[in-house]
Amino acid sequence: MIEDIILKIYTNGLNIQTSKMRRKDKREIRRIITGIIPFISIMVMVCLFVGYMIKGDELKQNAVLTTGTVLKFHRDYRSNGGSIRYVFDSGGKQYENTGGYPRLYSDDGYNFEGKVFPVVYDHGDPGNSRMLITPGDFKTYNIPFPDTLNWVKKYVDED
Repeated sequence: MIEDIILKIYTNGLNIQTSKMRRKDKREIRRIITGIIPFISIMVMVCLFVGYMIKGDELKQNAVLTTGTVLKFHRDYRSNGGSIRYVFDSGGKQYENTGGYPRLYSDDGYNFEGKVFPVVYDHGDPGNSRMLITPGDFKTYNIPFPDTLNWVKKYVDED
């Protein structure tokens, strides 16, 4: 079927077929494209979601705990929260990563810059890491929330 369409497109380019056939071919191509594009888009989203889930599972299974420093808070102006760029050391090498923190109050996120927090990372892939800031972050990795971080709770929207 695709070969027929390609042949039709090629012959249309050479003006062999009538204009009525060309309109029909254009409709056929448009119908195929409008069917394929949503399918491809959905498949890409599914693949990204599965990859994200696998990466998260690997982090939980191979977790190593260290500390890291918040370098910069980037506010999300469309909603609450923002992203935090942080740095941590592993095996004598420094790694930098960014993580989204939608539960932080975006107006107060700058209070975290320069502060030290626990970081959990995959010992096989240190680039796969997460800074633990909110009580929810600690709960995700079954790590008790430390009393020394109770000051964070006033900056967090935990439901």
